[in-house]
Amino acid sequence: WATAATMALIYAQDIAAQHAGTARAPLPTDQLQVKFYFGRTDVTSQTGLSLPEGHHDLNAITTFFTDAFGFNNDEIVAIMGAHTLGRARTANSGFRGRWVSQDHALDNQYYKDLLNRGWAQVPVDQTCTSGSNCKFQWVRKFNDASGNPVATPQNARGVMMLNADVAIVDAPTYNADGSVASQCSVGTMTTPTNGAVTNPTPPACANAAASVRDVAVEYSTDNVAWLQDFSAAWNKMNHNGYAAGTLTEVSYLAPPYTSALRRTVGAICPTVAVPYLGICF
Repeated sequence: WATAATMALIYAQDIAAQHAGTARAPLPTDQLQVKFYFGRTDVTSQTGLSLPEGHHDLNAITTFFTDAFGFNNDEIVAIMGAHTLGRARTANSGFRGRWVSQDHALDNQYYKDLLNRGWAQVPVDQTCTSGSNCKFQWVRKFNDASGNPVATPQNARGVMMLNADVAIVDAPTYNADGSVASQCSVGTMTTPTNGAVTNPTPPACANAAASVRDVAVEYSTDNVAWLQDFSAAWNKMNHNGYAAGTLTEVSYLAPPYTSALRRTVGAICPTVAVPYLGICF
């Protein structure tokens, strides 16, 4: 999995770089410096492992990344940007949708969308609105200029954020099941044409702590800074648990990305498949 994930980042970097200067271009990603380390000990089972959950708030996210990897706030906010790739599927996690519309290319759009788009929480399953079996996520919402809710345009559907994503920019209050205790909007509510909104509906959530929000704001305006910090956090994560010098760094230069690398629906990858991206190696 570490190999597949690292190679997915490399290919996503290449995709972004190849489209630089075109209408659909993400920002150039030549500052990405992710590494793969060989020599970890394989285990057949794992006990006592607690993974981050989509309903987690900032305190839970901070506790997990600090305890598991020794991350500081900057590293936590940086690693969350991995959600610029891929999507969630209800069969796997109970959540549904991609975080950004161009979920195949690595850039800082995740932070831009969190801060510059309007989001409101909804149940994933409209028939399950409360209780521990229900899942909740944040979807794009729009107002008119006066703050009245309007329909979501088709091109803004299908993207979402989790409570865990929202936590690095805003601080809603949650019930025990992960639903918001009082509905509020994350980010910046706009009209469907990105116009300004006065008195948004629902009202804006409180800001997250400046120690994380300010980092997200920086990354939203500086792709290079994010890529550099993300690379450092990624490499720290992949080297976790081993002393310096005990693992061997493996360098890999991705060949140019072509559509032939994408797996057709139903096809079986000959070697390694990158989950959700549909890329074969």
